[in-house]
Amino acid sequence: PDDRVNSYIKNKILFASTTHFGMSMPFNHPHRQKTALKYAISAFNIAESSFKDALEKFIKTIVKNLQEKDYILFLPLINRGISKWEKKFIPDNLLCQITLPKSVEQLIKLPKEIPYLISKSFNQESIQLEVIISKKYFEPENYYIYELSRLEEAHINPVVDSKLKSTNSILKNQYITLGIGENGNIKSFLYKNQEFSTPNFLKSSISFGKSKNIIHYFSDKDQVEVLEDGSNNFNASLKITSNFSILNGLVVKTEKILKLYAGIPQLFIEVKMSIPEIKGKKNSDSNVYSVKVEYDDRWQEIMPCEIRPGFIAGGKSDKEKYLRIWKHNFFGLTTSFDLNMEEVDPLNKNIDCLVSNISDGWMAVSNQKQGLLVGFNSIKASNFAFSPLKIRNEGFGDINQSGQQIRINPFGCYYGKMLHHWTTGSGFAQKMIPSYSSTFKSTAPTFSGKTLDFDLIIAPFLGDAPDLNIQNAANHYSLPPLVLIHNSKTKKVYNNFENIQKSIKSIIKSHNIENILDKGYLEWVEMVNEGIEPENKRRDDIDVKISHLIRLFFDGIRSKF
Repeated sequence: PDDRVNSYIKNKILFASTTHFGMSMPFNHPHRQKTALKYAISAFNIAESSFKDALEKFIKTIVKNLQEKDYILFLPLINRGISKWEKKFIPDNLLCQITLPKSVEQLIKLPKEIPYLISKSFNQESIQLEVIISKKYFEPENYYIYELSRLEEAHINPVVDSKLKSTNSILKNQYITLGIGENGNIKSFLYKNQEFSTPNFLKSSISFGKSKNIIHYFSDKDQVEVLEDGSNNFNASLKITSNFSILNGLVVKTEKILKLYAGIPQLFIEVKMSIPEIKGKKNSDSNVYSVKVEYDDRWQEIMPCEIRPGFIAGGKSDKEKYLRIWKHNFFGLTTSFDLNMEEVDPLNKNIDCLVSNISDGWMAVSNQKQGLLVGFNSIKASNFAFSPLKIRNEGFGDINQSGQQIRINPFGCYYGKMLHHWTTGSGFAQKMIPSYSSTFKSTAPTFSGKTLDFDLIIAPFLGDAPDLNIQNAANHYSLPPLVLIHNSKTKKVYNNFENIQKSIKSIIKSHNIENILDKGYLEWVEMVNEGIEPENKRRDDIDVKISHLIRLFFDGIRSKF
């Protein structure tokens, strides 16, 4: 694209072109990282400008009769592209979780038929509005608008037989029951009287240490706190806190807030993991010359909220021998693949890290009889391949069954043995190359000193695939509805995406990129290279092990016969 034309699509393409970062793992080159952020922020700013123009026209057209009134409008984002597959219909009951300015709190009074709850948000300037709206309210225009009255009585949620309950040992609604063990572990996940969990369903942990002495760190006893006991007829929730030390008293702190809602057959989780900073002297200078960020290579795996399904593959037919992955891609299509890698190469029957399910909003796993969908709130945190998998063909040994079993690690990092590749040779290169290339190292060191903060939806289902209602619930959780609130006194229209701009400002400040946002690419290149004199240094300093040289020598002789 022409760098002089500052369009959304140009910045988006240039952002995508920087995401591989020159194979400089485990750390990105600092200049490449700034370049990617510059393009991402430029694309966002242009999109935001277009959004404001479209919003102004929408308000004049749709709510023209309420210009002098207080109103609230919910607009699910149904059309996400031009194809029929990109049309995402509204689920039976749409859960809206919305962050809004505290100044509109007194305006929000919905009809008594619509359950909702207002609570404090992450800062004193905001509130969290949670609403459950039946699909019928959006008909026929696919949006719901309600005139707010300042004289309405206080809202009381309708009493329904939701079976909502939260204690230190149980969290349940009419669909799902979670059992909490004495150590704070989730020991059971029941849906329609079927078990979906291992004895440690959502586990927070870290693997740390040298390759021959890796230790798996986790909390022996988690703390459980009831947040909402279910008596509000809206939701039941609890907080599980996991704290554990990994080195010299440095503590990993994790909070998981679990929520169930009346009439909603899904579990919602807010995850926050704070990881201490542990610095080291390792860098990529020996192989990727210009990336000299120092790190500690003892970081191996990060599991902020590892999902451990309690079902396995292992049916009588060949089709049921493997678990099946369902994924929703960026063209709006939902497709699947089986975890049958051993049929291609038997040495790949157990995989330490599989990241091939590039997904827009959610992915799912099933044994064709039952399964779990896992999705994320893309406004909070998102990733193309958000959830690496770990596969064991005979299971992990944590349930009384044997068969293919997986673990799911949203926004985390797995690491281990590389995939095996066919070869007519000795296969020694596959063993040797990881010792010399930084691209085969774990990305776990990049988590050092960071805080992970993301939201998940977990939807159990029976059968082979999640039905369309479950898929649509995940689609509208990943990309939430637009919500507008008009204050007639201030003449201002508030929306639930305004906080994104605050996050953008925080990113600009924390990464120190104010001075490059308005620069073209060549200007930025000249700026970072100013004063740098290229070194005449040969790359002949790679430390090759004697044992590897001997093995290569004999492999060379063998290849001649």
